[in-house]
Amino acid sequence: MITIHGIIGAEQGEYSLVNLIADVKKEAENQPVSILINSPGGGLDAAFAMYDYLRGLGRQVVTESVGQCASAASVLFLAGDRRIAGCPIMIHNPWLEAKGDASALEEASRWIAEFEKRCEKFYAEKTGISAETLSSLMKAETYLICLYLSVIYD
Repeated sequence: MITIHGIIGAEQGEYSLVNLIADVKKEAENQPVSILINSPGGGLDAAFAMYDYLRGLGRQVVTESVGQCASAASVLFLAGDRRIAGCPIMIHNPWLEAKGDASALEEASRWIAEFEKRCEKFYAEKTGISAETLSSLMKAETYLICLYLSVIYD
């Protein structure tokens, strides 16, 4: 079983796509990829890259959340064909740290607004919740009880 514990990202000390690829290669190829997630989140770009990698494996993926599964970690949780929720899943609007002049800040604002829409669409496709409802849930930083996430309670 692969364990994702801590921050998701590409910085030193964070769990990255490189870590995930190395961990998947250690798993038996004829078995599902099982992932235990205990993470407060991290970088959404890294999480979506890991999601894409997992979905592109052509193998069954089983994800299980324990402790905490928030923010970017929710993206990885939703990579599972089979999902086991051991804790609520937290979603929120993406955040961005930006600096610069007015033009740079306007560009950053446009980019983050587009990224919010991407996340809404992603969550809507995976949960069946409308994008409008998800917009409100994400804005409120919501812990979802896992009824909408097609989970299995073991």
